[in-house]
Amino acid sequence: EAQNISVVFSLLLSESDIDNQITISPNPVKTVLTITNTSDLEIIGSTIYNTDGRQMLQSLTNELNVTTYPSGIYLLKIDVKNQKPVYKKIIKQ
Repeated sequence: EAQNISVVFSLLLSESDIDNQITISPNPVKTVLTITNTSDLEIIGSTIYNTDGRQMLQSLTNELNVTTYPSGIYLLKIDVKNQKPVYKKIIKQ
């Protein structure tokens, strides 16, 4: 899976309608990242990966505490029921 995450990082998928309806803030983030969903779709979980593809956090909530993470770039994978996952780049300050 680490190799797949690296590919996603390099491609930084083009945004679809679903991507625009699921947003994250604040970004850059220092402490807590919030996922906001304005679509009718159900978010069933999210995972944060570092640039090496290592899983840093898996969550079922819309608030992700990244306080202890080193500064840098991370990938957030948001799993959506009956849809492809949505990917967002996170910048940790």
